[in-house]
Amino acid sequence: MRTKFIANTPILLKSSGIILLIACLILSGFSVTFAESATPELQWSKTYGSYFGMAIAETSDGGFVVAGSTAEYSTQQRGYYTFGLVFLKISASGDFEWKKPLADLGYVSSIMETNSGFTIVGANAVLETDKEGNTMRNCTLYSTLGAWGVQTRESDYVFAGFSIDATKNLDYAVILKFDESGTLIWKQEHHSNGNMNVFGRAIMQANDGNYVVGGDWGQNFWLMKLSQEGSLLWNHTYSYDDFAHVSAPAIVSIIQAHDGSYVFSGFDGGYGWLVKTDPEGKELWHQRCDVGSHGFGAVAETADGGYIGLANKAAVKLDSLGNVQWSKFYSDNDTDTTSGQGSYAWNGIVTSDGGFAVTGFTKNSSQNDIWVARFAQKPTSSYVATVTPNQTTTNASDSKACVIPLIITSIVIVVVLGTAAISVYLKKRKQVP
Repeated sequence: MRTKFIANTPILLKSSGIILLIACLILSGFSVTFAESATPELQWSKTYGSYFGMAIAETSDGGFVVAGSTAEYSTQQRGYYTFGLVFLKISASGDFEWKKPLADLGYVSSIMETNSGFTIVGANAVLETDKEGNTMRNCTLYSTLGAWGVQTRESDYVFAGFSIDATKNLDYAVILKFDESGTLIWKQEHHSNGNMNVFGRAIMQANDGNYVVGGDWGQNFWLMKLSQEGSLLWNHTYSYDDFAHVSAPAIVSIIQAHDGSYVFSGFDGGYGWLVKTDPEGKELWHQRCDVGSHGFGAVAETADGGYIGLANKAAVKLDSLGNVQWSKFYSDNDTDTTSGQGSYAWNGIVTSDGGFAVTGFTKNSSQNDIWVARFAQKPTSSYVATVTPNQTTTNASDSKACVIPLIITSIVIVVVLGTAAISVYLKKRKQVP
């Protein structure tokens, strides 16, 4: 019995030692984070005729629908003069299923699957189709030089766009809300006080039902929040010393993360940007990435609480604090971001399996083709634990997040060491003759 007692003692001490080691790491300014063991792998990459892929959505059967266009690119407006639209369905493995022509919607900004089919939101109109892509309803809304819209949870439509003030020769932002029938509910215009252009380029509905608008205000990123009635809730611009200043910095995609914060993606004519703010629009962190002059066209939150930015030639994965975890070119031929050939992604999504899919075009000497590529995580459940120094931060929420683990760790240490001491004491008493 004494031998058994002595043999078990190191196990108790070893468990206590492990906990003490972790506690020491935390108390000395280190935290344990878990990183995915590998970047996603290409599953397939295919083209579907001489068009340009603008928007993509995953369908309930695991496949995808894509809206494409024959439009020519406008460097002045970063929009598209559309000459034709096409709507196509492909399977989960990328096999072609059907293709249907669509009415002129201008720029297609979003696709949503419904019980009866699909809703496609364009720059100045909304189309509703059945499950085979046949148009059931075409509702023309409003015409601006460029607009990006989404359908709300209440079945209304909100748009962020821009128009020209002919008297000043300046662009100004236009925000619009329509009901389901296409009747205008309200319209806003946002002009600069000086000689600056203002563009609305992205809009989304927040968890509280209100709307967050992104774009550019002069030489700054611009983000504002409006109520459902159109009242201004907050308004921010963001400027950085390391802007490339090749063109006006612009926000082109916004999401709301699971913690209520906002993450937007954009470009400055030289680099791609990902910026995270708190629920009131105050910056938490930003990351600039060398992914080409068009920057990140889309951003999405991943299952591990991080974010993925999708650029023309590559995807970049960040953790929840904005640190780069991996970057991946879509193909070995696309490593030159300045090349005029190869595949260019314009929009993308995170898929239900934790991977991602992108659409855009493949450029060759004769024509452009709609291009779709799908990437998936390697089938593994292993994670690599890394110990990294905590970053200095002035955010109260981050400070709270640091204090709670310390309290929990302290409680665990007390409980484990106390239990071990009592166990040793009782067993020693049993050994006393």
